[in-house]
Amino acid sequence: MVIVSCIAYNHKEYIEEAIQSFLSQKTTFRVEIWIHDDASTDGTTDIIRQYSEKFPDIIKPMLQKNNVHNQKVRIRPTYHFPVANSNYIALCDGDDFWIHPLKLQHQFTFMEAHPDYSVCYHNTYLKNNHESLQTFISQERNSGFTIPDVIRGLGGHTSSFFFRTALTEKLPAWVWSAPTLDYILRIHFAILGKSGYINKCLSVYRQNVQGSWNDLSKNRKSKIVHRTKMVKSLSSLNKDTNFEHDFEIQEQIIRSILKDITWFEGQLSSIIPLTDVLHVKNKLRLFKRIIFGILKIKLNRFFFYKTYSYLRNPLGLSLDMKWYLDCKSLPLTNDHKELYYNIHRIYFKSFRRFPDLKQCREFNEKMQWLKLFDQDEKIVTLSDKYLVRDFVKKMVGQQYLPTLYQVCNNFDDIRLEELPESFVMKTNNDCGTVLLVNNKADFIEWEARELLTKGLNRKFGWEYGDWAYKFIQPKIIIEEYLTDSINYSPDDYKFFVLNGEVTFVWYLYNRFQDIKYQLIDRNGHDVKNEYHLDFREYGTKFQKPPQWEEMISVAEKLAGSFKFIRVDLYLTNDRISFGELTFWTGSGLSKILKNLHLGALDNFDRSTSKPLVINSILQE
Repeated sequence: MVIVSCIAYNHKEYIEEAIQSFLSQKTTFRVEIWIHDDASTDGTTDIIRQYSEKFPDIIKPMLQKNNVHNQKVRIRPTYHFPVANSNYIALCDGDDFWIHPLKLQHQFTFMEAHPDYSVCYHNTYLKNNHESLQTFISQERNSGFTIPDVIRGLGGHTSSFFFRTALTEKLPAWVWSAPTLDYILRIHFAILGKSGYINKCLSVYRQNVQGSWNDLSKNRKSKIVHRTKMVKSLSSLNKDTNFEHDFEIQEQIIRSILKDITWFEGQLSSIIPLTDVLHVKNKLRLFKRIIFGILKIKLNRFFFYKTYSYLRNPLGLSLDMKWYLDCKSLPLTNDHKELYYNIHRIYFKSFRRFPDLKQCREFNEKMQWLKLFDQDEKIVTLSDKYLVRDFVKKMVGQQYLPTLYQVCNNFDDIRLEELPESFVMKTNNDCGTVLLVNNKADFIEWEARELLTKGLNRKFGWEYGDWAYKFIQPKIIIEEYLTDSINYSPDDYKFFVLNGEVTFVWYLYNRFQDIKYQLIDRNGHDVKNEYHLDFREYGTKFQKPPQWEEMISVAEKLAGSFKFIRVDLYLTNDRISFGELTFWTGSGLSKILKNLHLGALDNFDRSTSKPLVINSILQE
């Protein structure tokens, strides 16, 4: 049997969703739901009572008449853990909920197959109260957590806890005294056995709910009290484990203090008692970092800090000098500065050098010049994968557009029952967030929710200098699935258009299998030998299709008067379909095209430039 341990207090808005998510679980074992209501005053108690009367064999409520949390009583260790008669316990608070009907079954199966594991976590969505979802833990993690990992604060959110009940029989004193039970329990479980992890988002953690710790921690006094108690708990843990993890615990104490240095600022006396548990060497290191941290806060705008930052980061000095010199010869203003610096930082990270915006010898450098000096408010609309459809319809006709099924502001607005058997889901505000659904029967909702919600929340492009994406209103668009009888993915033709004329085409095929690409000139000839392109993925498939001239005509009509634009078209079953418009292909960081001299293909006019439009868009 598995017991679901839930704590509720004034969760009237959320408790029903939590209970329904518990009841929706499909398992091969018995589940009981133990809900402890800590004398709620908003009607939460009534909702719990109604559900317990409807499902008396499953829901076991404990309804307090007086609030025991205010009496410093630890609810789960006092009321749930000691009397739990199950093999496993799963945790979830009343303002969080689960989103997959096999959540418990997945964790149960994992634990039964791994008897040396004490606990199993999974990934969780973070939901800022009623705002959009975002991923709580990095999706890159494919393994469990070590003891040092857990001490550093890694591990699953409370709503993902699934552990062996036997581990709660004798909780050490440092567990009872901890101000944040979930963190200290993770350490306790990690010490007693391995910590497993399922790389799937199976629950939602609501943040900034009124009355929650996340809300209370905004208070300076509460923050200091909490941090003080946590340091004492870590110190007790260190002693009880015979200092086996002394290094990790000392480091975590230092990190805890430094993390909230701004809270302690002006109250350094609050820090001194916390340092009693540190070694002398660590004390000196901590106070040294505190001093420099305060100096950083206080002297941020002064010449001293600027000089100090240059010593630590010579790249910053080089960038400042380049800005100063470029301002003398390029049409730069102070309004360009943030965008200019973003462009140079990412370019240096990619190529270990800054772009030459004066000569613009290489393709990538020309892309950076365009970001700064060829701005147009229309770029925002044309970069939007939804709004650009009206432009395409007006310029070349509706027949080139894939069928549009739905447009949604968030995942919950999608009407899945109205969609055909195959379709494509994508976000309009970024690059790469695309879900191909060839068979609706194979559609997995939680995976789609995770991908598309992450795309909606993604602040795409700004750090790369792709400024237009900052101003796109995020949406999910669902379109026709383009394919033919032979290929899984359609052939992709990326037309590079300079000054209104197609100069060359980047042809891609087998995009989702063994991707290959070729560079084709306007006349349909492969130009690999002409430009000495040498990379493993170069293909040989291209044959000039009968629709070639029509595709060129469509691309040039869509390009209009822009100095440069990339027009993506697909060809499936002799039908031309529009893909998207791109103004800075590859963000001007393409490793494939870096040696392709765009100026050698056509004259790139840098004698005229346009004023910055970012500020005017922000003011609208």
